[in-house]
Amino acid sequence: MKAARLWSRARITLVAAPLAVVVGCGNAPAVEEDQSAAGELPAPAAESAELTSLRQYAAPFESLDAAKAAGYTEQITPCWYHRDLGGQGVHFARQEWIDGNVSLLEPELTMYEPQADGTMQFVAVEYIVPFSAWTRPDPPSMLGQTFMRNEGLELFVLHVWLGRENQGGVYAHFDPNVICEHAEQSEDRA
Repeated sequence: MKAARLWSRARITLVAAPLAVVVGCGNAPAVEEDQSAAGELPAPAAESAELTSLRQYAAPFESLDAAKAAGYTEQITPCWYHRDLGGQGVHFARQEWIDGNVSLLEPELTMYEPQADGTMQFVAVEYIVPFSAWTRPDPPSMLGQTFMRNEGLELFVLHVWLGRENQGGVYAHFDPNVICEHAEQSEDRA
């Protein structure tokens, strides 16, 4: 499958590159909950300054065309879901950032849920670090979160759900409300 080849190629690229430092977490004053009228993604009442910065960085990605213009051009998965936990959607990579570095405003992937009308709704960004490129005893962390181990892909991963509220939490692995029923291709990751 093409997606498997792309993930394989991504792992090869990731393995060869050095890693950068991990970004810490801070606190910011409360922000207005409803910013959608201004064209910004929704934000909780209070969040870290880093998460606010990431939310601002990702705001244009409500449009897949804008994400592609920003370099997220390669679809590397079909629509991923877990039959019991929800979905992740379709992953688009910014290949030049798949280098093993961890940087707040350089998420390697954007994630979209296919809609009935054929459009894609932005749901999240994802950071990925290959096991083989991480030499520290503890997994990478960012935004006060420890990356999850994805044994199947041999990656540390961190999802940040920015496009809409995820009832499982901002950093959950899946969103119970993301579905793949309108996708041309989908894959159960259970």
